[in-house]
Amino acid sequence: MEPQRRSRRVNVNLFIGDVTSKDDWRVPTVEGTPLGVTRDWNETGVFIETNARPAIGTIVEISFVWGDESVRSRARVIRHATDGIGLEFVEPPGEFTVTVGSILASEE
Repeated sequence: MEPQRRSRRVNVNLFIGDVTSKDDWRVPTVEGTPLGVTRDWNETGVFIETNARPAIGTIVEISFVWGDESVRSRARVIRHATDGIGLEFVEPPGEFTVTVGSILASEE
């Protein structure tokens, strides 16, 4: 039996960049390091399909574009899976929270 989720999840695919990358498993770009593609979103976090496996507890700063806006937030790696990593948002800025709300509303 799978554990019950704390909140509803939606499946929205967006490319995610890692803005603060300095580790050897990331390749820097002008807009941030490509980290992966999102799969599941909720109010508290996101699952990213990626080959990267930063250590559990690592804080990364992620960025993505939604509509005309580019937004950023810090996130903590909370789990590894065979196809990616689970991130929990860490003190997301107000505009980030509003954007995540728009993403969730887009799937209703």
